Amino acid sequence: PMKWVMLGTVLFTIPLSLLYWWILKSSGLSVGGSVGVALTMSVIMIVAGFLFCSVSAYMAGLVGSSNNPVSGITIATILFAALVLLALMGPQSALGPVAAIMIGAVVCCAACISVSSPTAWKSTSCAAFLLPRKKPSTRPVPSRKVRIILD
Repeated sequence: PMKWVMLGTVLFTIPLSLLYWWILKSSGLSVGGSVGVALTMSVIMIVAGFLFCSVSAYMAGLVGSSNNPVSGITIATILFAALVLLALMGPQSALGPVAAIMIGAVVCCAACISVSSPTAWKSTSCAAFLLPRKKPSTRPVPSRKVRIILD
């Protein structure tokens, strides 16, 4: 159900938001500024994670897990986060690049994990499809039917 998905998203985002806030606060950014930047980082992480995980899972389901575009996804996330953080923190901030890489790392891990589910579903659904629905018959097949099938 969607309410459980949203609850899980919020519960797993809170520790990362607190980590972002703690790192920003310990760098000397004001408390109000660090809360705003940490919330912005969390929103970027959630939106980019949602979009890029769906792209990565779709590609894995379509082509296979060998063609997973995680490197491009990570670079796109880092570039977007860097532009937003540049606007928020300014060009003189030494913590901007670190924060962008932290966001990219979380999205990269999420995209990598999102590939395993469709791959597992695909392999288990194929295996379930190949299983016989009924117990096979134990009576012998007449040789005439075998010749028709083989010809």
